[in-house]
Amino acid sequence: MQNKKQISNGVNINIKKAFLQIFIGAIIIGGLFFVGLSPRGQKFSSNPDSVKNGEKKYFLTLNYGNGKIRKFSSEMAEEKTRAWNLLQLASAQSAVSVEIEDGFLPRSIDGFKNTDQNKWVLFVNGARQTNGPFEVFVKKGDLVEFKYEKQ
Repeated sequence: MQNKKQISNGVNINIKKAFLQIFIGAIIIGGLFFVGLSPRGQKFSSNPDSVKNGEKKYFLTLNYGNGKIRKFSSEMAEEKTRAWNLLQLASAQSAVSVEIEDGFLPRSIDGFKNTDQNKWVLFVNGARQTNGPFEVFVKKGDLVEFKYEKQ
């Protein structure tokens, strides 16, 4: 009987220790996301115009077509990326809600949905893109804009 109690207590201690380790790990990971860091070190700045020592960044603008504009900049390490990745990064780190449709086209951004009258359109350096954001590659210094405009 005493052996069973010792085994049972040992199992309980191991379970408590494992739970504590998982709990502490979750707090650390949650804290990293809270301060704006992701596991890959990518983040969006709330001050997109700040450039340190001529360092090039990715720039993303969401133009809602009603005077509301949100701007972001990213210090991602990659020299080029997809326009889609910038939108996803804004969604993950800056409370931008994005719904997609076929072809990774935005169906809705922050509740502004595509309709017969208005649609989200992608621009890179002021040029309207004919391909979807998943197919459009951008490099550091490019100005990426998703604009909600009349059709």
